[in-house]
Amino acid sequence: MKKINSIWYGGKIILAGLIFAFVIPIGIGIFPFTSDILSVISKVSFLVGMLILIGFGIWLAIELHQDKRLNRYYDKYRNRMQKVGEGVYECQACGNRKLKQGDERCTVCGARFQK
Repeated sequence: MKKINSIWYGGKIILAGLIFAFVIPIGIGIFPFTSDILSVISKVSFLVGMLILIGFGIWLAIELHQDKRLNRYYDKYRNRMQKVGEGVYECQACGNRKLKQGDERCTVCGARFQK
């Protein structure tokens, strides 16, 4: 799954939530006549909008927590070679995949590998 912020639909979801939670109920409240149906539509719209906003907020909080964990992991293993195949290693600092098992430094970024 792609990250929310990397595919640029986060703002659209927030806008949809705001429209359901506030624009539609306020728009219905501006009408000079009152109706039970419009009142119900207004309340349902507000609840749907709040569910969208709260759900999206929870989703963002989970994603931010995952990002923090991944950043800590990559910071911890930044100067190491990662085995990605048979005889092929990757530099965790820059992503260079042309490393061999005995290399002590990355040929691209110059990172010194820890054992």
